[in-house]
Amino acid sequence: MNDSELIRQCQRGDGAAFRRLYERHVHLALRTAYGVLRDRALAEDAVQEAFVRAFNHIAKFDAERSFGPWLTRIVVNEAIRLSQWRTKGGEPTADHLEQVSPANTEREITQSERRRLLQESVADLPPELGALVVLKYFRDLSDPEIAQTMECPVGTVKSRLARARTMLREACSLRGLTLTLEER
Repeated sequence: MNDSELIRQCQRGDGAAFRRLYERHVHLALRTAYGVLRDRALAEDAVQEAFVRAFNHIAKFDAERSFGPWLTRIVVNEAIRLSQWRTKGGEPTADHLEQVSPANTEREITQSERRRLLQESVADLPPELGALVVLKYFRDLSDPEIAQTMECPVGTVKSRLARARTMLREACSLRGLTLTLEER
């Protein structure tokens, strides 16, 4: 059964259908929230609150729209809201983002240290820009998909991503990492 059919069942009051939507989308929602917050407990809180909000508004949702981007937007909003209270920490992610420059190989930075440094660098970004980095590089969404999710023009996504990449490179550089991000 596809998401549209499950949404229609939810709109008729079928709690089991919402549970199936939850099971289908919770893993990706957690990855997204964790990417923004870098704290497992806060990410779980953000996802829980996002699903509660989604459930409370499912009656008004157009079942012909894609559920994933709508839910992702709710998750990102909750993660940004919770980021005001976050503390640095959590497990590192997205090791495909960083690359050690030849100048830093003398230090022989370990992979776990690179991940930690990258995590700290992403945490230095304003939450809204960190969320875009997560959607683009952790979730591999295209610019139009991010624009749909964030409900803004593609041009806005592109300009904010450019600013986020610049800020992330600078934050990584301060930590002795050279960051290479594709502008795909």
